[in-house]
Amino acid sequence: MSIGRICPRCKSTFALSTEVCLTCQRPTVYKVRLRTVNGWKTRQATSLSEAQAFLDGFQAHPTTPPPGRSKGTEAVGAAGCRLVRPAGPSLGAIWLLFLNHISDRNRSWKDDEYRWNKHIGPHLNTKAMSDVSHQDILGCIPRDLKPATKHRILELCSRVFSWAIRQRLFVGENPCVLIDKPRYDNTRHRYLSDPEQTRLLAAIDAEPNRRVALVVKFLWASGRRRGETLSLQWSDIDLQAGSALFRRTKNGRAQRVPLNHHALEVLRQAFGIRISDLVFPCESGKYFFSFNRGWLRIRAGAGLEGFHLHDLRSNFASRLASSGKADILSVSKLLGHSGIDITVRRYAALFDQRLRDASELMG
Repeated sequence: MSIGRICPRCKSTFALSTEVCLTCQRPTVYKVRLRTVNGWKTRQATSLSEAQAFLDGFQAHPTTPPPGRSKGTEAVGAAGCRLVRPAGPSLGAIWLLFLNHISDRNRSWKDDEYRWNKHIGPHLNTKAMSDVSHQDILGCIPRDLKPATKHRILELCSRVFSWAIRQRLFVGENPCVLIDKPRYDNTRHRYLSDPEQTRLLAAIDAEPNRRVALVVKFLWASGRRRGETLSLQWSDIDLQAGSALFRRTKNGRAQRVPLNHHALEVLRQAFGIRISDLVFPCESGKYFFSFNRGWLRIRAGAGLEGFHLHDLRSNFASRLASSGKADILSVSKLLGHSGIDITVRRYAALFDQRLRDASELMG
C-alpha cells in the first residue's frame, strides 16, 4: 500500500510532497494504492486524512481466511474489496506514518521510499509487524544486490521498527537486530590523468545541450555535490567577490565558498542564458532533476567508461592535494566537509607526499 500524489488532469504521479504538477502546473491530489486479495485498488482523495481513512476505514467482517493464511481476518470495505486485516498494526500502515515523519526531516526520503516500494513493501506491507521475522526481511532482498544496497535496505527496515517502538505504535522487538548487515567499502578513488582531463573538457565543449555542459563543467571546477549545485540561485552568487553560497548542503549548514576562475567563467556563461532564479535549471526553467543522458554523451565522448559524475568531486580534491599548494584544511573547506576529520578519512593518502616533505624538514 502507498500514498502519493497525482495530477487529476494529466494523470502524472509524484511523491507525497509535490503539491503542484510539474507538467501542467495544476494542484495535485492524493492517490491511494492498496493491494487486496482481488488485486490492486486505487482511490483519489483531496486530503491526507481522507486518504488515510480509505486505508483504515474498513469494517471488519470475520470470514474464512484465504488458502495459505493462518493469521489475520478478511475485511470488506465500502468499496466492496476484500482486505486481509492482520492482528495489530500492519507494517505497511506503520511505513506510511514513518514516511510522513521523515519527509519533512530527511532530504533523502525519496530514496527510502524507492527502496521500500521496490524491495520491502511488495512482500511485507500487509503483514502484521508482530509476525515479521528476520527471515522474512532477508527474503525480500535479492542475493545479486551489491552489499552497500543490501545494507541500506536493512538499515531502512530497522529504522521503521525502531521508530514504531519509540512512538509506542508497536510493542515488540526489532527483528533487524538479529541480522548481520553486510560489510562493504564503497570508497572510490577515481581521478583523471592529464590526457583524460583534456578529453573531458573537450567533450563538455562539444555537448549540444549547453545547460548540461555548464552543470558538468561547474562540478569539475568546484568539486561540489550535485544537489548543492543544482539548488544554487542567482541570489546566492556574488560574481564581484567571486563566491557562492551553498544553502542545501549535506550537513544542513549554509556555506559560502570562494570560486576559481573556471567556475566563475561557467557562472558568467550561465548568466547569459538565464531563464529563472535557478543558476542551473532545465530548459523549462525548473529544477534540473536529471541530465543523465547528457552526462553519458560527455563521458562517452571523452572515453571515460565507468567514470561517475561524483568522481569529479574526488578528482577536484586530488588535483588540489597533488599540487602541493593546498593544505588539508583548505581542501576540507572547499569541498564543504563539516569537519577536517572527514577529509582526512577520505583523502589522507593524497597528502602522503606532503607529509614526507614535512618530515624531511628535520634535516
